[in-house]
Amino acid sequence: MSNHLDMSKTAVYIRKTLGLTQRAAAKALGITAVHLCNVENGRGQPSLDLIDKYQQVWGVDLYVLAWCREGNPGPSLGSEIGRIGDFWHHWLLDQAPP
Repeated sequence: MSNHLDMSKTAVYIRKTLGLTQRAAAKALGITAVHLCNVENGRGQPSLDLIDKYQQVWGVDLYVLAWCREGNPGPSLGSEIGRIGDFWHHWLLDQAPP
C-alpha cells in the first residue's frame, strides 16, 4: 500500500463541480491547460504553489479534500472526514457560475 495521495481525481472533481472546462480552470489557476491536463490525468502531482492556487482561487485545499475523498482515515475519523468533504462539496456548488 502506497502512502502517496493521488490528487488527480479531486482536481477533476473540483473543476467539474464548478462547471469549468480544463482551459477555463487552467486560466483561473494561472497555468497552462496542458499542465492541468497532466495533473488531472495523474501524470504529475500538483506543486505546493498549485495547491495554494486552488485555495486562493476557489477557497478549497486540494490536498485535504483529496485526503477526505480518497484517503483511508479509519473509523475514528471517518465521520468527521465525511463532514469536511460534504462541506467543501457544497462550498464548490455555491462557487459555480449559474
